[in-house]
Amino acid sequence: CSDRIYHLDRMDDRNWRIIIFVSLFHIVLSQDTFYFSSKPEDMDVIEGSEVLLRCDVSNRQHIVFSWAHNNKPIVPTSRRFQEGSHLHILRVTREEDSGTFSCIATNKTSGYSLVSEAALNIQWIDKIATVELKRPKPEELVLNTEVLLKCQITGNPDLLFDWYHNTFRLFNKNRIKILDKGSKVRITNVTAEDNGIYSCRAENTAGARYSSENFLLNVKALGTPHLIESQFTRSLTVLRNDPARLDCPFTEAVRVDWFSLHEKISNSSRYQVFENGSLYFPRVRSSDEGIYRCEGLGANRRIPSQTFTSEIFIASKKITEGCTPKSSTFHSQIIFRCGNEFENISFPTAV
Repeated sequence: CSDRIYHLDRMDDRNWRIIIFVSLFHIVLSQDTFYFSSKPEDMDVIEGSEVLLRCDVSNRQHIVFSWAHNNKPIVPTSRRFQEGSHLHILRVTREEDSGTFSCIATNKTSGYSLVSEAALNIQWIDKIATVELKRPKPEELVLNTEVLLKCQITGNPDLLFDWYHNTFRLFNKNRIKILDKGSKVRITNVTAEDNGIYSCRAENTAGARYSSENFLLNVKALGTPHLIESQFTRSLTVLRNDPARLDCPFTEAVRVDWFSLHEKISNSSRYQVFENGSLYFPRVRSSDEGIYRCEGLGANRRIPSQTFTSEIFIASKKITEGCTPKSSTFHSQIIFRCGNEFENISFPTAV
């Protein structure tokens, strides 16, 4: 009987040890088990904006967080840094933030890790838009040729385009066709009536840009006024209260008229129109900023006038110091080159 009791005592001791071990194992296991309660999510974000990628777990005990970008550990900077368990990006850039971000949660006692990934769809638009002549070559541009212009700019998502001729919106009509999702315009059998300034506008969710370098079409036709391009003022940036002059000389023109918006300009204390095709401002006012249209009229009324647009910008001395105007557009926007960088300056629209 005593042998049986001793054997049972040994069995009970062994069983209790097993029970205690299993219980402790479950306690430790429950402490090490966790899951993501908040995961970083794929998102659309505009370049230059601020983003917070969130990450958290159900049980933070013994958990450390780290972040990786394209499988490389993120080194904190003043622009991109970890904020608790989250990743804070103050200013998103295509160059540094494209790809996959990984939130890594690790239990430092067990070494067990979980990873959750997300990607930023960075939406952007180039700073500069230009109108380029794709064909023909400039020296081959004469009457009755076909002209193809392209609005040169890229962005994500796809861009929507508008085209303008001397500030008037272009649409598909007769000899004019808008192609390639709006990025190109084709003019067939070019005539002198097509002459003028061609510009474009591009837009997506990241913003809108007006072309800063536009195309001047100036084919020569017999008996038609012809713009002297080398002397034509496409744009002028001046200080307020300074004098200014816009030149628009033609050959074979009996008269040159100037217009502000749709009103013909006459000589006054504010403007002077010279016979050589120049418009003079003795003292530029803030309200003088904007688009001006010059029209060269021929001796024969049946011949259409030749129209081109010029623009005045008013800038403060502070803005223009050390910067030179790169070019302009008819939409209250000018591009300055400051060293090797471009500066986009917007001004209020003239009234």
